[in-house]
Amino acid sequence: MGAIHFFKIICLSGFTLIILFALVGLAIADVRISGFTDLNLGSWAGMGDLTDEMNLCVYNSDSLEPNYNITASGGGSFVLESGANQVAYVPAFKGSVGAYQDLTHGVAATFSEANHASDDCGGGTNANLRITVTEAALSAARAGSYSGVITVLLEPEP
Repeated sequence: MGAIHFFKIICLSGFTLIILFALVGLAIADVRISGFTDLNLGSWAGMGDLTDEMNLCVYNSDSLEPNYNITASGGGSFVLESGANQVAYVPAFKGSVGAYQDLTHGVAATFSEANHASDDCGGGTNANLRITVTEAALSAARAGSYSGVITVLLEPEP
């Protein structure tokens, strides 16, 4: 069984953004993801994006298969809500090789180089999850306290 980890992102400025995430690190056939922590987007000064990331460990016991899939979902889309108001955010993932790849809601994305030696990467990390609220989304948002949920699922590549 996997564990569900909750964390929040808080932005204190003209309005407050609070994101509650339920990230699922499932042990599916000896594949694990760990390292989820709280993210803090900081204060928005009226220009630029708000971005933060976390360092993760992705483990796969099958040393012959370095690739894995990440699928992200969040309700029906990646939005934060405050009453009837919404603001979109963009999740992106990066394995130990390559650049960040924006995640599409409900669509698996393949990454490479899972750790095969240790399910905690020997205390290190080999992947990153980044959350971005763009300047355009922030500029259009009404003041309020926004929240939402994202689920991140790790699976071995078939």
